[in-house]
Amino acid sequence: MRKKDEFTIDVVSGIDDDIVTKNLQKRFELWFSRGKKPKRNKWIPILSAAASFAIVLTSAFLLWNFLKAPVYLGMTVSNEAPVVNSAMVDTDAFSPIALSADDSMLMPMHLNNTNSEGNNGNHGSNDTNTTEATTTNPPPEVFESETYYAMPGEDIYIYVHISNPNEYEILSFTLNGVKYSSYMFEPGSDLETLILKCNVGDVEGVMQYTIDAIKYVDGEAIKDVRMKGDQTIEVMVGHSADSYLGFNTSLMGFDVNIEAIWKDGFEGDKEILSLGVYDGETLVKELAPTDRVIKGLPSNSRFVLIATYKNGEITETVRHIFDTRKCSEGLIMYNGYITAIGTCQDPVLYLDASIGANAFLNNTNIKEVYLGNAVTSIDSSAFKGCTELVSVVISDSVTSMGASVFEGCESLGDITLSAGLDVIPEKAFYGTGLTEIEISEAVTTIGSEAFASCNKLKTVTLSDNLKTIGSSVFEGCIQLEEITLPDNIETISSSAFANCTRLKTITLPNTLETIGASAFAGCISLEEIALPDTLKIIENGAFFRCVSLTGINIPNGVTTIQGYTFGESGLTSIVLHDGIISIGERAFLDCSNLREVTLGANLRSIGHRAFDGCKQATITFNNTVSAWNQVSQAFEWWTWNGNIQCTDGTGKAEF
Repeated sequence: MRKKDEFTIDVVSGIDDDIVTKNLQKRFELWFSRGKKPKRNKWIPILSAAASFAIVLTSAFLLWNFLKAPVYLGMTVSNEAPVVNSAMVDTDAFSPIALSADDSMLMPMHLNNTNSEGNNGNHGSNDTNTTEATTTNPPPEVFESETYYAMPGEDIYIYVHISNPNEYEILSFTLNGVKYSSYMFEPGSDLETLILKCNVGDVEGVMQYTIDAIKYVDGEAIKDVRMKGDQTIEVMVGHSADSYLGFNTSLMGFDVNIEAIWKDGFEGDKEILSLGVYDGETLVKELAPTDRVIKGLPSNSRFVLIATYKNGEITETVRHIFDTRKCSEGLIMYNGYITAIGTCQDPVLYLDASIGANAFLNNTNIKEVYLGNAVTSIDSSAFKGCTELVSVVISDSVTSMGASVFEGCESLGDITLSAGLDVIPEKAFYGTGLTEIEISEAVTTIGSEAFASCNKLKTVTLSDNLKTIGSSVFEGCIQLEEITLPDNIETISSSAFANCTRLKTITLPNTLETIGASAFAGCISLEEIALPDTLKIIENGAFFRCVSLTGINIPNGVTTIQGYTFGESGLTSIVLHDGIISIGERAFLDCSNLREVTLGANLRSIGHRAFDGCKQATITFNNTVSAWNQVSQAFEWWTWNGNIQCTDGTGKAEF
């Protein structure tokens, strides 16, 4: 507002009824002092009151117009163009409606909106972004001045915010001495938000933008908007100027790799004192001075890497701007989940929202997948049948996966699992091309067939906190040669390692109580296995066809050798302690290499054909012939034609 107008308002506002009355009294006093008696006029009081009322009314009118005039509140900066579509056009204004002032797009450095869970606002959806202006959250009274950040050569969008209750037409504004008229404003501008596109140029350092005047139209008069907010904003371009230390940043999936570069001429110790990632001036992640990888940052955002170092006796600061990964576009979203590939044709997917069931089922175009920090779950069969998928990086934010999530991904040779995952579900990696897998410490359960038929899997590192291994979990992993099961496991489920044809050694935990049916069946290369003293149950066929297994210890807690347990194995000798009371049918079927068998004194029964085909075996029973005759009555006829040597010296039991 012009100074003349402000002066007029100040003068008028100082006039009231009391001043008018006192002036009239003063005039009467002057007249009486001169010996003159003023004529009494009945209209004087009336005129006085009318004048007073007119003055007050005029004062109020001027003050009202002053308060309703447009007021400049300040400026903000965005790194991306405002989002506008036909549904947002206000036909009563001269241009489309802008995004609301409290939208995160207008905050420093953010490239896109984010929701409360940290997911990207549109997250690559093929739905049109319909962000609308809001009247429920009006802009703050004044926008505080901040420093914004831009890359060299980047276009920025300056938002000029005005309080304009009477909706006066904004004619122009002057920025850095250059006048911009309304026709030069960007689409998305309205009567309270003026948007101007500027290029920061290639020179790195701090750029200042100062707004000098804003003109509006009041009837036929052109007036100045009252300036209330900060009239200068700063945009830092690139990094701090004249610094001996610089950085290069690059993206590896959603991780940010950083490289420190010391410029020529620096003679001090090349040592970084502190290193941190900032959102504006707010620290969001403190790093160790030696860190060179930044994990867990939100996608589609802009940050500043700030480092300090010593230059002689002076501690200097360098700032480096970098952007995090943008997510893949064209994907179909529903209720915050990615549900389908949509129009996206990228072979490398960058995903930062949870993934729904069957989202990429049988897609043969996808080759690599990177999951961002906002992904918390991957539902069942999400990538099932993606036969060309070769690599997956799962962020630590993922806490759950559905069944068969990567089943049949036969080219998948490399995967990084989340440290936050506690259960690997059934068939999660069934039939994949994994060559190695490291199970994080958080995992307590591996579901049935989770890694079954992974015929290239050679190395498995299991979590020390693992408690449960499901049935057939590693069945058919024909390249697996060695594995160590951690303590806490009490049960190896049925067929857990069945047909792992190259498995030579396995270390069992001291907490193990049960080996399930066919757990090691078909492990034709298994040469040795030490059964822990805690073991109580060995189920049917546990070591069936382990043709390289020549000897095995049976712990004292085991009381029964179940059917087919060692059938067709390579055993040459076996000692069954006195605690074993029964042997199941075909327990040692066709153990053609078996030479010596010792049966415990408390044996009560032997199943049908228990030693059938063991033609070269000599069996010693640690009891009397009489006791043996009682055992022999408890089982059906069998085809072993040898003799039973009883240890009391009374002779041999014949069959």
